[in-house]
Amino acid sequence: MQDKITTYKKLFEILEQIIYLGKAITNRNVIHEEIKSMLKSGNACYHSVQNLLSLRLLSKYISKE
Repeated sequence: MQDKITTYKKLFEILEQIIYLGKAITNRNVIHEEIKSMLKSGNACYHSVQNLLSLRLLSKYISKE
């Protein structure tokens, strides 16, 4: 497989994966890569706020006002 394509005097590189609008798009068009990417992103978000969520200063109950 070629690494680059030239057309109309423009050079384009062939990529295996890109992130577009927050979604992983692969040249093989498989969904399991997107699922892994979403899980990785979700885990990173959870771990970044884990200490904040465990603080006793925060209420566990939501007011219905």
